[in-house]
Amino acid sequence: MYKTKKLLTILLTAIFCMSIFVCLPFQVSAEEISGQMKGLDITFVVDVSGSMKSNDPNGTALEMVKAFVDTIHTGDIRVGFVAYNDKIVESVSPLSMSEQINRDILKASIDGVAYSGNTDIGLGLSEAFKQMQTEEERNRIIVLISDGETDLKGSATGRNEEMSSQDVYDTIERCQEEDVLIYTAAFGKYDGSKELLRQIAEETGGETYTAGNPELLIEVMYGILDNNLSYKIQQYSAGNYASGSQEIRCILNDSYLDEINVLLISPKQLGNTEIIYGDNQIAVAAMSCYAVGKISQDYIDDAVNELIVHTETANRQQVLVYIIGYRNLEPVLNLDTDMSRNQSAAYQLYFKDSAGTIIVDNAFYQQFQWIETANKAYYPVEVKDGYLQGEVKFESSGTYHFAGELLDELGSYAFSTYIEVRNHAPSGSLPEWETTVLSKGITWNLDDYFTDADGDILHYTTSSDQAGGLTVDLNENEITISAQKAGIQTFLLSVSDGEEEIAYTVSVKVVPLWQKFWWLILIAVSVIIFLIVWIITHRPKTEPASIKEIKSSNQFSGRLDLYFTMLPEGAEEIPPLVFGLYKLKESKVSLGELLIDYPQEVERLELDKIYLIADEDRKLIFYHMASNSIMIGNSIACRQMRYTVSFGDVIYIASADNEYDMELHYIAMNN
Repeated sequence: MYKTKKLLTILLTAIFCMSIFVCLPFQVSAEEISGQMKGLDITFVVDVSGSMKSNDPNGTALEMVKAFVDTIHTGDIRVGFVAYNDKIVESVSPLSMSEQINRDILKASIDGVAYSGNTDIGLGLSEAFKQMQTEEERNRIIVLISDGETDLKGSATGRNEEMSSQDVYDTIERCQEEDVLIYTAAFGKYDGSKELLRQIAEETGGETYTAGNPELLIEVMYGILDNNLSYKIQQYSAGNYASGSQEIRCILNDSYLDEINVLLISPKQLGNTEIIYGDNQIAVAAMSCYAVGKISQDYIDDAVNELIVHTETANRQQVLVYIIGYRNLEPVLNLDTDMSRNQSAAYQLYFKDSAGTIIVDNAFYQQFQWIETANKAYYPVEVKDGYLQGEVKFESSGTYHFAGELLDELGSYAFSTYIEVRNHAPSGSLPEWETTVLSKGITWNLDDYFTDADGDILHYTTSSDQAGGLTVDLNENEITISAQKAGIQTFLLSVSDGEEEIAYTVSVKVVPLWQKFWWLILIAVSVIIFLIVWIITHRPKTEPASIKEIKSSNQFSGRLDLYFTMLPEGAEEIPPLVFGLYKLKESKVSLGELLIDYPQEVERLELDKIYLIADEDRKLIFYHMASNSIMIGNSIACRQMRYTVSFGDVIYIASADNEYDMELHYIAMNN
C-alpha cells in the first residue's frame, strides 16, 4: 500500500529563466537553487497511563516507536521521546539518528517504561516542547499518542484538569509562535472525546489520526513525515500465515535510493528471519514484535528489482511486511534570476548525488511532476536530454516571486526564489547628414537605425516646433527632414519601447551657401576686385593738404546718422544712432569716441582708428588707419588718405571678419 501524498498549494506569480541548455555534460551557467528539505526534529509524546494496559497489553505501541527509531533514515533527523502519565515517566531530548548509539539510547529509554497511573496530557506536551531546541533551517514536530482524555482523579501530584488544560493551551500558543506542528493519534479503544486531540492538531497546523490496532501506529508515524522526508513506505504483506517457513517476495521499482529498510511486524514473537537482496543476505535485528533489516547505500543496486523475506511463523500468525525506501539526493532548479523581458529562456530541474554529480536519466525524471500556479499562461516541462526542462518569458520588467514543487511517490521538494526581470532601453543613432537650404530633404526609416535588445516594437515622437531651422515630418517610423536655415540645427527625437524612453538629439549641419558654392563666390569677388582696382586707378587724383594744415578754428556742422546693417548671429539688435556733430567743440573726433557706449562694436570695427575732421564750407574730412573694408559712396577709402565728405554722402564700413556692417549718413541741418 502506497502512502498518500499531500500536494502543497504553491503561489507562483511568475516563472523564471536561465541560459539555453546545450549538450551533455550539463554546464551550469545560471544560479542553482536547491530544493533540499530542512532538517527535522521529531518528539514522540506517549501516554503510558494505566488505561493503556487494556488497549495495548503487549506494549506494541511502544514497540512501534522503537521500530520507527530503528527504521528512520540516517540523514538529518533527530528523534526525542517523552512518556507521561500524571508525571513525566521518561524524557529524552531529540538525538541525531546518524549515530547508532543514539538509537540505542532512545530504545533503552522506551524499554524502561511501564503502563501505570493517571493521564495528564498538558504535562506531557509541555515537557516535549521544552526538550526541543530552536534552530533555523530545521522543522520541529511533536507526535502525541494517547488512548484517552486527561484524568487526574485520585492523582497524588497536586495537579488538576484545569492546570493540565492550561498547559495544553500554553503549549499550543508557543507552537504557533515558533511554527512547531503537533500531530495527534487516538490509540486503541479511545476513552473519551477526541475533540481535544483534533483541536491541538488543527490549531498548530498538524493532523489527527486514529490507530485502532497498535501495529497501525507505524503507518501513522510515517504518514506524518510526508512533507518532511523523501521516502516511500510500501506494505507487501498483511496476512495470517500457517505454521512453517514463509517466503515473501517484494518488488523494488525505485531508483537512486541511499537506504532501504525492511520492517516486519507481528502481534507474536517472530521466528528466524532472513532477507535476501541480490547476492547478499541482509542481517536482521529482531525485537519482541518486530524485526528490521537495513540495506545501506554501499549495497544498493538499482539492477536488483526484487527482495525476498524468509521468516518462520506459528499457525495463524499475522505478519506485516513494509519496505521503506529513502532517497537523499539534492534537488536543483537551474535558472537565471536576472533576465530580460520578452526573451524566451530555458530552465532545468534535476538531482545531484552525494558526490555532486548531476543525474542524467530520462526514465527517472519521467516519474516526477512539476506544479506551478498563478500563471496566466501555462509553461509545461518535459523530459529532454536527461532532465526536466521548460521555457518561459516575461512581458514586463520587475521583481517576480517564484515558488514551485517537484514531487513523486517518495516526496516533494519546494523551490522559492525571486527573479529580477530587466528592461533594456532602446539604442541607436542616425547617420551624420550635411545639406544646404537649396538641397532636397532626406527620409529615414527609423527602425533601420534604432533597436531594442528585448525585441520590443519601438515608437517615435517629436515636436516640429523644436526643429528650429528644419522642417520635420514624422509618420510612425518614417521621418523626413529638410533644411530652412544655415547652421548646426538640432531637434529631439523620443524613442520608446513601451517601458522606457530615450531622448535622442538629431543634429543636421546646414552649410551656408557661400561655403557650398565657394567657387562662384570666388569668381564674383575676383570681378569685384577688378572693378575696385579699375575705379581706383581711373578716378581723378587729388593732392590733399596735410592734416596738420587743418585749421583748428573749423567747426563741425550737420548730423551723422549711423546704422548697423549686419551683426553676428545671436547678437542684440542696435537701433539707428544719431549724432549731432554741430554740438562738438573740437574739430576732430574718432568714431570710437562717438560710440563709446558700444565697446565691442568699436573693437571689432576698429572705430578708434577712423576719424572725422571739420573742414571749411560745412564739409568733413574722412581719414582712417583701420584694416576694415571702407567705402565712401562707390569709392574705396584707402588708409592714411584724406577724403572730403559732403552733405548726403554715405560711408560704408565692414569688419574684416564679415560679422559687422555699418553705414554712416552725413546729413545737413540748421544749427
